[in-house]
Amino acid sequence: MFALSSQGGHHRGDTRVEILSGVERRRVWSDEEKLRILDEIAASGLSVAAIARRHDILPQQIYTWRKRFGGGSDVSAGKLLGFCP
Repeated sequence: MFALSSQGGHHRGDTRVEILSGVERRRVWSDEEKLRILDEIAASGLSVAAIARRHDILPQQIYTWRKRFGGGSDVSAGKLLGFCP
């Protein structure tokens, strides 16, 4: 990752390039892990953001899982949501 910054002036040559290094990773979560995290939100009463920080993921990821599974504890208990006419 590269970051450009200017050091206090608009003079030619004042631009500094920083190379930010770190481990970039894409984790693979099993369905069981996803459901456990969704259940943790329901059981703890904490915000999605707080649980996301605890697991080092973005809140948007949790919302995506919630949408995919239709909730948390109902899905892990084997009660899938469905349509009843």
